[in-house]
Amino acid sequence: MDFNLENLIKIPTDEEFEEMRKNHYKELLENDKPEVAIVVRDSMAVSFINVARLLHIHIPDEIEVIGFQNTKYAELSRPKLSCIETPIYDLGEEAMDLLTKLMDVYDSDDDDNEEEVEEEIDANIYVDYNVVWRESTKNN
Repeated sequence: MDFNLENLIKIPTDEEFEEMRKNHYKELLENDKPEVAIVVRDSMAVSFINVARLLHIHIPDEIEVIGFQNTKYAELSRPKLSCIETPIYDLGEEAMDLLTKLMDVYDSDDDDNEEEVEEEIDANIYVDYNVVWRESTKNN
């Protein structure tokens, strides 16, 4: 099998990806330091905090950091990570309800009914959330 090596894509290992992320955080913090960082995963928020500390940036005095999920990383980090805690099981339940409604619409033989029912199905679903204030924000 012949192939061109230039067309291969190297997927970074976990260690390489972590190093890329740290370099990105470092570049962000050195060039345009934000007031608040809201990070999609707790583990990434802790990594962000660690890079900030290496650059002698004080959390939360200079930058406040908030994660999502409220996992064990939030309690183990120093300073402890403030989090937006989302009810993932409720999200999953709502997603399944919506998916079931959509599948019922498309399983029917009535094409006119599909458009009518789709308009009635509200895809904007809201679930409760909780903010867990800890040491990485000034609100703790």
